[in-house]
Amino acid sequence: MDIAVLAHVSASGIELDVPQTLSTVITVLPGSGGNTSFSYTPTAGCGSVTASFQALIDASPAPMSYAWDLGNGVTSTSPNPPAQTYNGAGSYEVFLQTTIGGYVLNTVNVTGTNTNWCGDVEEPSLPIIGCTGSPDLYFVLTNSGGGAYASSTVDNTTTASWSELGILLNSPPYSLSIYDEDVVSGDDLLGTYNIPANGVGTYFINVAGGTTGSLVITNEPQQVFLDSALVTVFSVPDVSLIENATTGELCAQGEGLVGYAWLFNGVVVPDVTSECYMPTGPGLWQVVGTNGFGCTDSSNVVVVCPVFEIVRNGNVLFVPSSYLAYAWTFNGSPLSGNDPFIFLQGDGTYGVTVDAGNGCIIVSSFVWSTVGIGEADSAVPRMELFPNPNDGAFTIVAEGVGSSSAYIELLDMTGRVIWQTRTTANNGLVRVNATMHAASGAYAVRLHDGDRMRTTRLVSSDDLNRARARVYRLSPLPPSVALFRNKAPA
Repeated sequence: MDIAVLAHVSASGIELDVPQTLSTVITVLPGSGGNTSFSYTPTAGCGSVTASFQALIDASPAPMSYAWDLGNGVTSTSPNPPAQTYNGAGSYEVFLQTTIGGYVLNTVNVTGTNTNWCGDVEEPSLPIIGCTGSPDLYFVLTNSGGGAYASSTVDNTTTASWSELGILLNSPPYSLSIYDEDVVSGDDLLGTYNIPANGVGTYFINVAGGTTGSLVITNEPQQVFLDSALVTVFSVPDVSLIENATTGELCAQGEGLVGYAWLFNGVVVPDVTSECYMPTGPGLWQVVGTNGFGCTDSSNVVVVCPVFEIVRNGNVLFVPSSYLAYAWTFNGSPLSGNDPFIFLQGDGTYGVTVDAGNGCIIVSSFVWSTVGIGEADSAVPRMELFPNPNDGAFTIVAEGVGSSSAYIELLDMTGRVIWQTRTTANNGLVRVNATMHAASGAYAVRLHDGDRMRTTRLVSSDDLNRARARVYRLSPLPPSVALFRNKAPA
């Protein structure tokens, strides 16, 4: 991304406005969402979304609990549940209930005491009789900061119970001291129990040589938070590519499509964003469609086959070269070779079957008759060029070459040799594939066969590339051409 700014600069009393351009890279990452209770990413996607979640509230060391409903039938009690996958278009509502708990002292039981209460004014110890009366029991709960809670007093008993206390133990450690209340002589300490910080449970007391009992600690909610958020899965378009059987135009089909990118042999066609497109040449065509949610899908592949006919140039019949295989026939009988050309064998019907790849099989025929045509040129060697005119790439064929090799040269109209080669003759036949890198215009191709020479005019034009690109499908196919179009898997 380029950022243009206009900087106002002041130096030595001179003020200038200086334009500056800065380049930076912006990376767009999947969106994240959340609320006060949890975060998650991504929030949305196409076709299928795999989202991860993280709880945000943690009040440790207070007991915490998490209850997730992940919107897809899965629940979890972990603060960071496993990543979840949401398949199918729609909105999935995710809930999290976060509970901050607290350890609460709810029950204290005294099941027996030692005799530290005996022998004072309130509970005298008499000769022979011994201790008289019973202690008046209460307890004191003390926290780490010295704060204390004193229970009510249960009179004249060695057992007592306090329930539904609801004392939040939020400042550990705690100790619980059991006393005998004496108004005159002063309270008697019957024992102190240090409460372990082990959380929920029933703890048994046995201290100071005989004071016994128990206490019960529970976990009770102190604060509860409930939040929800949506994970959205957008539908992926189902894009198909349809070919008009009459015109050959290709059109993308799919519900809700708003954008199109065309591919030719796997490469994006620049500046083409229309719903329909007329192929500019044979090959593999495909379209990527985008819907209003930004979701994309690639269509099936449509194979567009080339369209051509057999062309005669002098004594040679030819079709475009560079295809996979060529099978020629003459009056229904196969001819040997696998070349894009043959020499005329005489009057009759010629046929060729071309395997152009991608499932394209092109069949073409050509009828040659010399009835009513004057005597053909019998001079040897005979040489033909095809295609002619051409775009700089052409084939030279000659027959009747008497020497074991032939010398070929390409001359411009001033007689200057711009290309030359020597090639071997095989049973009097010469074939050379040539490519010239020269300006459009007329040239001469000269073949030297010993002391014999043959010259043919050649025309090269860059416009042929553009003309060739426009020839496909611009007119109905001739009867002599069978065109097979197939759809390859996407």
